[in-house]
Amino acid sequence: MNNLKTIPETLRELFGNDVLTNCDALRLKANAYVLYKDPLIQSDSIAGNHNDSHFIQASQATILYNALLINTIVVKPAQVKEAFRDKKKRAEIAELAEAIFIGKQTVTGIALCSTSVADFLSGLKGDLNLYEERLANPYKKFPNQIFGSHTGIVRALLAQSQVLSTGDSVLVHFLNGDIAKANEMAAMLPVDGETGLLKEMIQRQYQHASEFDDLLDFFKKV
Repeated sequence: MNNLKTIPETLRELFGNDVLTNCDALRLKANAYVLYKDPLIQSDSIAGNHNDSHFIQASQATILYNALLINTIVVKPAQVKEAFRDKKKRAEIAELAEAIFIGKQTVTGIALCSTSVADFLSGLKGDLNLYEERLANPYKKFPNQIFGSHTGIVRALLAQSQVLSTGDSVLVHFLNGDIAKANEMAAMLPVDGETGLLKEMIQRQYQHASEFDDLLDFFKKV
């Protein structure tokens, strides 16, 4: 049992003893990668133990750690799982993270560590093995500890972010899957600085989506 820990125990070891204080959202998010359909992490169930009966191997804590960090960038667990399994999806998430963090010391009051932000982006954009190696934590305090039971961490981060203050709600539309609306609004952003990076990323994603749609239309006509 020394190598087996409950999900709450694992979370406290990863993010600090107070990470679950007055906040159950992080545990619920963790469950999505351990207990639900198509899990990233295999758990062991201990018969007769009603509370916190699912245990994970200590060696798999890194997977949970990385999944929860990526979950601050994209909301849906399915998107997080894609980052582990699909290099293209991982690259897209890395671009989004860069657009959010670049040049900032805080996002909606959450302090960022500049060195760790750079390492986080480098690891996500590079070949770091998400199953075995940990991403750097870009936050000085994990967002769940600030937002409490708020389940949409990234939307809370973006709602008042410096990026959005310069150009409406481009990222919110992007995260909601409305790439056309995001691209339309991105066209109004300046091309310099942080907004230029965001504009370039959105337009690139829109181009990829358009090319895919064109390909589908082609095959429908064949």
